[in-house]
Amino acid sequence: MKIQWHIAMGSIAASLWYYKTRRHSGLPTFLIANTMIDVDHFPAYAMREGILNPKHFLELGTTGRISSGSKEGLTINQIGHIPRPFHNVAFMLILTVGAMLIRQLRPIAAAVWFHRTCDLIDETVLRNWQNAVQRTADSTRSSQD
Repeated sequence: MKIQWHIAMGSIAASLWYYKTRRHSGLPTFLIANTMIDVDHFPAYAMREGILNPKHFLELGTTGRISSGSKEGLTINQIGHIPRPFHNVAFMLILTVGAMLIRQLRPIAAAVWFHRTCDLIDETVLRNWQNAVQRTADSTRSSQD
């Protein structure tokens, strides 16, 4: 999921939480952690593709493609799966146990779980829907030919 979508979804979740509870403690931490968890992509991009320019990292995170420089045209889909330690279930479980013991970790743990849930929805449901729409468009074009 692109960075701007994580920001939007996190903002909606935080707004709903505030509306329901009228409590705002932890919401800024939740919003920051929900977005910053993706910093674990950068080392993998650097090791696999030699992407060292932070601008290129931000381009990949926001548009899914690099638009300039020696890596111009490289897309997220071309990079494929990368190791993401902050997205790892073991890390998430350890963070959750820590959040049970240390109250200040609770918004961070909630943000990590929320972020990963959004990623899973994006990686499964939304991408399958996009692929189905693309196949339908392709078959419509080929039947017209």
